Amino acid sequence: MLKSRLPRFIALLGTVGVLASLVSVAVAGTGAYYTDTVAGTVSGNNGTVAISASGNTTSGNLAFDFSGILPGVAKTATITVTNTGSGPEDIYLAFDNSNNMWSAVNDLGQYGKFVINGNTYDNLNNKTGNATTGVAGSPISDSYINTTDPTNSCYMVPRVPVNYLPHVIFLGTLPAGSAAWPFTISFQYIACMSDHKGQSLFNAATWDLGGTAPAAGTPLLFKVAAFQPGISPTNTANGTGAIPNLVLPITQDLRTPTKGTEQ
Repeated sequence: MLKSRLPRFIALLGTVGVLASLVSVAVAGTGAYYTDTVAGTVSGNNGTVAISASGNTTSGNLAFDFSGILPGVAKTATITVTNTGSGPEDIYLAFDNSNNMWSAVNDLGQYGKFVINGNTYDNLNNKTGNATTGVAGSPISDSYINTTDPTNSCYMVPRVPVNYLPHVIFLGTLPAGSAAWPFTISFQYIACMSDHKGQSLFNAATWDLGGTAPAAGTPLLFKVAAFQPGISPTNTANGTGAIPNLVLPITQDLRTPTKGTEQ
């Protein structure tokens, strides 16, 4: 009896083995891990960098008239910049030297002083403070301002450290959401400057740069510019919006090149 069942049991084990093998093949072919999916899409649009500015305007451009300026008395203008773009923006004030007036400003020496957004730029490239040792705090003494003469209007006026008006000045970062922010531009002549009555602004000192000096009344050109946060305004990837680098117009007193520059 047992012998007759053994072949059938062995045959059954063989059948089960074949079925297990087939199931294994099926699992390997179709995957046995559970999965699920959720469909999605990618869409959007480009952001914008945009500003508006208000102040004294002429033909839609910012224009500030500092006529009638007197020595020692500052003239101040206020510009309000509004972020009209889609995100935060870095705001810069940039000067244009296409008419040589940025060079003329940086030829004023200690005659001129700017205060922009709370930062002072005076002794503009050291024109009138380079004839002696160049030590900050010592009196100015040269052919323009003879401080050794007690009758001179600038007698014993102390020099200030050399400085210049940069062509690009960072003003701050405006947040998104039509944020508005005012900043000021102020200019004045040194208080002892008494021998240039009626002259055009920024043309009061003798031109030292060679070539043709800008005509009287030529304005100092500037623009307010916005860039993506952290992106340099001179970065060429800004395309036509990039602000080109300008070379500092004077590095020493060009009237007497043998003199050392003020440190």
